[in-house]
Order: sequence, then C-alpha cells, then structure tokens
Amino acid sequence: MTVSVIIPTYNGGHKLPKLLKALEHQTFKGFELLIVVDGSTDSTIEVLKNLQSTLPFTVIEQTNKGRAAVRNNGAKAAKGQLLIFFDDDMMPLDDCVEKHFYHHQQHPVSILTGGLQEPIDKNTPDFSIYKSFLSKKWTDQLESIKDGLLKPESIFLTAANFSISRQTFLAIGGFDEQLFDAEDFDLAVRAAKAGVYLYFKPNVFAWHHDIINCSTYIRRQRQYTMSHQKLVELKPWLKKEDFIRPLQKPEGFKRWVFLLFCFRSWIKASDKGLLRFLPKKVRYRVYDLIVTANGVFFPEKVPL
Repeated sequence: MTVSVIIPTYNGGHKLPKLLKALEHQTFKGFELLIVVDGSTDSTIEVLKNLQSTLPFTVIEQTNKGRAAVRNNGAKAAKGQLLIFFDDDMMPLDDCVEKHFYHHQQHPVSILTGGLQEPIDKNTPDFSIYKSFLSKKWTDQLESIKDGLLKPESIFLTAANFSISRQTFLAIGGFDEQLFDAEDFDLAVRAAKAGVYLYFKPNVFAWHHDIINCSTYIRRQRQYTMSHQKLVELKPWLKKEDFIRPLQKPEGFKRWVFLLFCFRSWIKASDKGLLRFLPKKVRYRVYDLIVTANGVFFPEKVPL
C-alpha cells in the first residue's frame, strides 16, 4: 500500500519548516509528500523554494478556496493508495505515519483520526494551558473506546490528523466545498452512512502548535456554531436523523449566570492572564463560562 501525506496550508510559511522536519524523522519511509498552498499571501512559496529538506515534496498552488477545496485538490493529485492529512501547525511523532499505515492494513475501509494536544512549557500563557487541558480531557474520555471504533452516536473527525484510503475518499465525494468549517464533521457523517468505520486512536499522535487566547477561541466557537447552522440549512436530514441537535440556550437562573460573563472585561482579563490568582479548578470553570457564554449562547453580546 502506497502512502501520500497531504499538507494544506494558508499563510503557513513560518510553520512548514518544523512540520517537514518532523516528517523527515518518520519511521515509515517512502511516502509521497504534497503541500497544497491555498492562495497564501505570505512568503510560503519562497520558504518552500529555499527549504533544505531530505524529503522530496510537490507544491500545488491554488487560488484561495478554503479548507475543503485545498484538501480535495491534494487528494486528487495524490498517487498513494492511503491519504494522510496533517494541518500545517502539526508536528507528528516519529511513528505517526507508520501507525496510520498499519491501521489501514488491518481496517482498509475506515477513517482514522489521531490524537493531538497543544504542547506547554514554562512560557505558555495560562489560557493556552487551559486549552491544552481541554484537549487532553477530551482525549482521555475517548481512550476507553474498545479498539478505537467510534459508535454511531459519537462519530467525529479532526482533519488536522487523519487518514483514509484514496478509494474511500473519492467514493464518498471528498470534502463538501460549500462548507468552510464543519467540513470534517460532514465528511464523517457521510462516511458513516456509506458504511465506512470511523476510529479514534490517541496514540497516533501529533503535537498541535496552535497559538490561542480567549478572544481567538471565542471567535472559533462562534464560527463553529455558525458552520453547523449552515450545515443544517444545506442538509436538513442531519437534524432529522439526530446527527446535529438544536442549540438549547439556558433559561432562568442559568441564563443570568452566563449573561454575567458576557462582558469584554472578562475576555480581556483572560487574554492578559489576570485570572491566574484563582485556584486552577475555579479558574478553569470561569474560562468555561466565558467561552460558552460569548462563543455559543450569546455571541451577539460582545463584538470581537
């Protein structure tokens, strides 16, 4: 089974050298490497032209069309029987490609999502540490799944670190290019309905070098919510078949609690690390409330 590794990138010139260095160290050798540049306006092309790498790679340029289109173009150009996708801010561990490969030898008609987490050190801002905590908490909850096989009611796909056979990818139509966010969830649902098994294996791991603060995270939550609303508009059957459930806003006392955190001052305090004096458990609960209030329940209250 031949392998193609596909890296979609937009203005990621400063990230790509580290990712390529991580790919040079992979225990699995001989894979095709494609870097698909989605209309970047930074120095990505110059960086790639001047990059000294032991790995041969092919650069594909396109006008800016978004995440779905850039991944689809990579898949169309790929020659490998197995497609492995990494976002440009990922750093896969040395055995990551190998583990993707061996999974598909055992489960050829499947999608594998690997684990990811944001690294932390002594200089990491407090909110970024909280985000890394959330990633690990989410992964820990899924580690108990037998053989990593996801149940129909809990399917998901994180496109930052996943693999699928080229044949399966093309058979289910690839990513829906009408979508600019929830395209990975949409692919997972369509795959499941087509009889493709979805797996999550946290030990197929890549570090996620994502610089994030409270403001950025709230914007992402707003975008995520809007993208799911658009997904339901385009595909109402997702709601009818209970793949997407309607947002239930809090009522009564809970509503007022969340509204108390709908102030820019809370977001600024989080961005500046001013809540670090609070005990960790309390502080993380406050972060939860700030993000959920401003990113999910009441996004209209505080413009960002």
